[in-house]
Amino acid sequence: MRSSAVCIRLLDLELGFQLHAIVIKLGFLDNTFVSNALMGLYGKCGCLDTMLQLFDEMPQRDIASWNTVISSVVKELMYEREFELFHEMLRMDGFGIDHVTEQLRNSNSNGWTLGWTQT
Repeated sequence: MRSSAVCIRLLDLELGFQLHAIVIKLGFLDNTFVSNALMGLYGKCGCLDTMLQLFDEMPQRDIASWNTVISSVVKELMYEREFELFHEMLRMDGFGIDHVTEQLRNSNSNGWTLGWTQT
């Protein structure tokens, strides 16, 4: 990775942490759209622990929340975690597969061997 790209990523992450603090202070963390945006930032910067903690603490999730967290774990080649999240999505929140989830599933050749089923 080029040094300029690393600097941009670090700058984005630092600004993301500041934005996250402001969101908490202003009481907007319960807003699903805001939390999804923060998770997207953390996922792109490779901060999976922070992203997963935010995801776990969300009072309400939508399909974008699930797709964001699943795509981030796929990006990090965490296929077993992806499988767990997919089944948790179906079981807990009752969401089905949308076109984004389908693309994630199709992009992961391990997904079929892990037991993804057509729903």
